[in-house]
Amino acid sequence: MKKILTGALAAAILLTACAGGLNQTGSAEQPAAPQAELQETGGSQPLAPLTIATMPALETFPIFIAADQGFFEDEGLEVHLEQFFSPRDRDIAFQADANIDGMSFDLVQLAIYQEAGVDLVATTSTIGLASLIGGQGIDSIQALRGQHILMTSNTSMDYILDRALASAGMNMDEISTDEVPALPTRLEMLLGGQAQGAILPDPFAAIALETGYIQLTDTQELGINPFILAFRRETTVEKLDELQAFYRALNRAVDFLNTAEREAFIDALVMSVGYPEHFRDTLVIPQFPPYAMPAPAIVEDALDFTRERGLLTRELSVGDIVFDIAN
Repeated sequence: MKKILTGALAAAILLTACAGGLNQTGSAEQPAAPQAELQETGGSQPLAPLTIATMPALETFPIFIAADQGFFEDEGLEVHLEQFFSPRDRDIAFQADANIDGMSFDLVQLAIYQEAGVDLVATTSTIGLASLIGGQGIDSIQALRGQHILMTSNTSMDYILDRALASAGMNMDEISTDEVPALPTRLEMLLGGQAQGAILPDPFAAIALETGYIQLTDTQELGINPFILAFRRETTVEKLDELQAFYRALNRAVDFLNTAEREAFIDALVMSVGYPEHFRDTLVIPQFPPYAMPAPAIVEDALDFTRERGLLTRELSVGDIVFDIAN
């Protein structure tokens, strides 16, 4: 189901230039040396619009800030944002509407799309925070043995759960999983005692922690980050100038978030990501990394996961599914 945004965050927006090159992250936590800066377009040709499908999560918040602060407008680019609460609703919309250029996505789903012949490529990683939350009475990953965990199969949530269990010497055969694609429903079921664990991104993980539940591990501790922004390959060819302008604006938004006073963006954060209003004064704001190409080791690990599950039979390399828009 789409969420209709209001005010500056909902408007179609216009995007012109600011240096802010992409770099390649060597892990989920430490960026490597930056790549060449994205160049401003020198021509007078107007830029075509971009349409992005997003989810309510920290990883897409800089997109909303770039809209709210007019960074897209500065670039002369019109950006339409469509927000969804379920990955499946987002995927259905993306497949049905060729006008959606890209979306907040994950490496597992990207490999599955490639297997199905949908030529989608990762352009950058995002902040990528998700947690394995223990239910009532669960204080360790080992305590989940034989228990029910809420997730969505064949997505990053599945991959994160698999790697979380492996970190404790366990595997998926030792638990039961329940399919709950809608994140609000997943949180509600966990809080209602209908499962003993769940994979949740923020803001849903933060709500569970405030309620007294325990974070058993997260993507940062596991050293993985499957979260990406992905675009149709034809978009990378036909709208390369637009994508470069888009990322210049996003990296301006990252700089803004890391240097501005909290009051300058906290209301937008609460609204666009979906935190409860009472989180406004206590929410811990992370350091937002610059938008960067996915680390090859993490891409390979995600591809290995899809092969292990029988979801990927094609020979795919990192270069096949990652596109460097700086070139």
